[in-house]
Amino acid sequence: MRPVRTKKLKQSFMYAIAGLRYAYATQLNMRIHIGAACAAALLLLLLPLSASEVLFVSAAVFTVIICELANTALESVVDLASPNLHPLARIAKDTAAAAVMVSAFFAVTVGLAVFLPAILEILKNGYQLSPSIPSLAAAIVIFTMAAIAGAANKPR
Repeated sequence: MRPVRTKKLKQSFMYAIAGLRYAYATQLNMRIHIGAACAAALLLLLLPLSASEVLFVSAAVFTVIICELANTALESVVDLASPNLHPLARIAKDTAAAAVMVSAFFAVTVGLAVFLPAILEILKNGYQLSPSIPSLAAAIVIFTMAAIAGAANKPR
């Protein structure tokens, strides 16, 4: 087994962070998705949720972000390969955008299924702040991702 090369690993993370920042800086939908992710993270902190509910919400949030990143990458590659309008280029872009839309529908479905009963329970029985360890961990990760993305000044 080869030892991990710290410099190469660090560079890999820097490229990934640059990609996240680029998508955030250039794509309105990415900024909307990051905003929705932060709203979900705030609800994770405020609502009494089980670990499995936290995982479902986190999976939905990250699925949308992953799809938006893949969509941004695919659009860039299609623009590079086919600078002129082409029906196949349009199909590739439209299909990638559809993947983002479907993942967003999934996230809304999960959000309603998890958050709505918790909110109704609070309205019925009163509010008690008691974030769980999984909720705190998920919120920290989501807010950190948002902070990294939002640190973008301008795309390279």
